[in-house]
Order: sequence, then C-alpha cells, then structure tokens
Amino acid sequence: MRYLIVLLLLIGCTQHHEIQPELITVSSVADDFKIPKAFVLKIKESLSKESQAKPEFIFSPLKVSLYSDQENVLQQNYLHIQLPNGGGKIDLAEWLKGDGSFYLGFPSEQFNNPQVTLENIYYISDVPQVTVDGEKYGLGCGKWIDLKPKLKELQKHNFLKLNTFNLRYLYVSVGYYLVVQKKGTQYFVSHLNLTDSRYKDKLCSGIFALNK
Repeated sequence: MRYLIVLLLLIGCTQHHEIQPELITVSSVADDFKIPKAFVLKIKESLSKESQAKPEFIFSPLKVSLYSDQENVLQQNYLHIQLPNGGGKIDLAEWLKGDGSFYLGFPSEQFNNPQVTLENIYYISDVPQVTVDGEKYGLGCGKWIDLKPKLKELQKHNFLKLNTFNLRYLYVSVGYYLVVQKKGTQYFVSHLNLTDSRYKDKLCSGIFALNK
C-alpha cells in the first residue's frame, strides 16, 4: 500500500508539472497602424448583403508567446508578451541571445470568448524572399497570407518553429500580424509588428527608406 501511495503521488506531480511562462506586459502605446485597405474591403464583403450597418473597428490587446526548449536561445525560455490595445512591436533583438531554435505563438486564452469569433490572422511580410542553401525562404516584400487555417497550431507554444541559423527566422516571420475578431458588426483589431532592429538593412522597410 505504501508503494502505491508513493506511485500515485509521483503521477500527480508529473501531471501538474507544466511549463509556466513569464508574463511581460508592454504598457507603451502602439505606433499608429493603419488597417490595409485590402483587408477593410474583405471585412466589408464578409458582412451580410442585407445588413445596412457599417462595421465598427475597435482596437484590442494581443498576447504573443516566445518559447524555446533549448538553453541560451531566449532571454527566458518561455515568455508571454502582453501588448496593449491595438497591439505593438516586439523587437527580437531584445529577446534572442544565442543560436538555436525557438517558437512563436498566440496563446489560446485570448480567443476563448464564445461571443466573439476569430475572423482572420494575416501575416504581411517585411522581408524580401531569399535563398539559403538552395531553399527559398519568405514571401517577399508586402506579400501576405491568412494564417487562420493554422490557428489551433499557432495557439500551441511549440508549433511555429524558427531557427537563428543563417537568419532563417528573419526571412519567414518578421513583418506584421493583423488579428481580426468579430462580434456582430464590431471588429476587434490588433496587430503585432515583429522585427529585429539589428538587421534593419535586410528588411523591406529599411531598404525602402534607404532608397528614398
């Protein structure tokens, strides 16, 4: 009986041992961010043709996760970064400290309101498409995709794997993420500007600025 009790205690400890993120709250107001016209048109098209109501856009907060199962890649192995209403910027220069793999995600609890539906998660690239070791990386400047079909996977802390080797993470993840949720004719909008200030010369925005 004594061995059974010890075994049950060990199982209980194992089941409750989960990785807990460190919460970082960003209080600074996000830079002005205009919703791209193409996305506004998409939102209007999604409204019922019989509805005469105009969509109302409301800025909302956004939580982003950074995680690594390797030591010395991130400043902390598991982070939840809480951005204010409208979202904001995460500069990977502040959080990456070594070489290896890490993961980007959007924690699930922020999408659990049953009265609010997630409409879209758009990713707009701020990096030119490049070829590394014979393989193409990235979408290219200003190109975008809808990540909504991957929402469940994006909510996991270890789904979207990125690697620092030859700056692969830069080419496939840096840019803007636009999150749109809906309640009736109200659209709750937030964004993430994921960047790395160490490599401004490699970003589309930096290249365009130099060419002005």
